[in-house]
Amino acid sequence: AHMRIIPVSAFAALAFAALGFGSAPAFGQTVMLNFSFPELKQQLIDLKSTIKKESETEEKIRFIEAESPDGLIYTIYGLECDSKEPTQRCRGAEMIASFDLERDGDINEALDLIDYAAVADYKGTDNRLKLSRYVIFDDGITPANFRVNITVFTNIANDVWDMLEEEGFFDK
Repeated sequence: AHMRIIPVSAFAALAFAALGFGSAPAFGQTVMLNFSFPELKQQLIDLKSTIKKESETEEKIRFIEAESPDGLIYTIYGLECDSKEPTQRCRGAEMIASFDLERDGDINEALDLIDYAAVADYKGTDNRLKLSRYVIFDDGITPANFRVNITVFTNIANDVWDMLEEEGFFDK
């Protein structure tokens, strides 16, 4: 008898498809292929964040600075946008929270304590500890999933804020 051997990667892809992963969202869900800043503002308002500022960098990258109900101030930048105009639509969103530590020399020690796969942590060019999360809209994302991504980011940033405070890096 001849046996057909399916490579593991092909088998995994078939199983993945059979279980419905990687397919289109469930019937009735809206998919965002990109976002506008009014849509981003509404997402933040739905999450009970307060819009603090909407502006653009010197490089004309638009952003919204918001404050979560817990007091965390964070910024979301629109990236991979179709224009530099206020009406632009963006295919990427970078969320960033920055922390000022008591002493600049503490940043590397603090970074060693942070261990989250869902965010990047690094020393910014402004000598502040940074957390970031990037969301790509390629092939679409549901509004609910975008809100979940923002929530994951703000929850992790709040956990890091609490940990840094507990470790004596600054007073919250």
